[in-house]
Amino acid sequence: MHIGTDEYRHGNPEDIKSFVNHFDKFLHKLGKKEVRMWGSQASYGGAKGVKRDLLVDLWYPGYYDPKQAIDDGYDIINSQDDILYMVPFAGYYQDYLNTRWLYNHWTPNVFTGKDVAHFDVNNPHIKGGMISVWNDAFAAGTYYEPSDIQDRVEPALKTVSQKLWAAKATTTYAEFKDMMEELHPAT
Repeated sequence: MHIGTDEYRHGNPEDIKSFVNHFDKFLHKLGKKEVRMWGSQASYGGAKGVKRDLLVDLWYPGYYDPKQAIDDGYDIINSQDDILYMVPFAGYYQDYLNTRWLYNHWTPNVFTGKDVAHFDVNNPHIKGGMISVWNDAFAAGTYYEPSDIQDRVEPALKTVSQKLWAAKATTTYAEFKDMMEELHPAT
């Protein structure tokens, strides 16, 4: 269960911390084994006072640095915005992910940007990675078809899935791409 919490910048920081702790406890009481939240602790004064049993999706190191999150005792998911976000037709972030770069260089322990630490691929606090597709342009009135999303998600999902399965590439990107094209597309 994901409780959100990203981009909180207004009001008393203790209010968002109370929200996080309340819903973490509430959802665990309901039997949810994993409660997730976006990593935005720097935008509300840090992790002090927030429970550590949440899984943190780290999307922007400026809101919560991955090294700081691990040092604070959290397990993390790499969902870094500049390499794993797509916002179709919006003109910001990526319209399509750079699957060649992801295949050749990315693993869940790789974070980009200034002063962002890279971690051992076997770091037990890094639980994986994920892509995100946001519908900002659609919400703003730009219409597109579900096939437009599939066209973007399918190669990204295949590539990131491969890198989550085996961090070290065993074929060239061209060979991997040929193999992926042979697979029946999701419909």
